[in-house]
Amino acid sequence: MIGASLINSIINMLEGSKESFKPQMDKFFKNIIKILNNIKDFKDELKLYDDFIIHVYIKDLDFNLWIKMIGGSLNYHSNYYEPNPDNLRVVHYILTSDLISKILMREMTASEAYFKGLLEFEGEMSDVLISRNLLNLFFKLLDLSLNE
Repeated sequence: MIGASLINSIINMLEGSKESFKPQMDKFFKNIIKILNNIKDFKDELKLYDDFIIHVYIKDLDFNLWIKMIGGSLNYHSNYYEPNPDNLRVVHYILTSDLISKILMREMTASEAYFKGLLEFEGEMSDVLISRNLLNLFFKLLDLSLNE
C-alpha cells in the first residue's frame, strides 16, 4: 500500500529539480491509480462519476496530470493536452508545487487553498464539488493505508 515514506519522497521531489520530479510523479500516480482501482469502496464511488476528467496543472513545474474516470475505473497520463469528446466533463485545477506539497502533507485542504486564492479552477461548480468528494475519499483511503 501507500506508505508515509512514499509521501515524503514525493514532497522531496517537489522541492527538487523539475527533471527528477516529472518521471517520479508519473510513477507515483500510476501506482496510486493501480491501488485505487482495486479498492471496492473507491470503485463503488467512481460509478457515480463516470465520464469525468480531473486535470491538475502544476504551473511552476509546467506539469500536467490528467485523471479520467471512464467505465468505473481511473486512468492517468501526463500528456500536455489530450482532446476529449464533448460528453466528458472536465475540471481544471491550477496550482504550484508548494501548494500540492501542503495538500499532500495535510497542512491545507484544497478547499482552504481555493478560498485563500491559492488554487484556481476552471469548470462547472457541480463538477468541482464532485472532484472534491473524490479527493476527500482519496485522502481517507490514503490515511487508512498509512495506518496499516
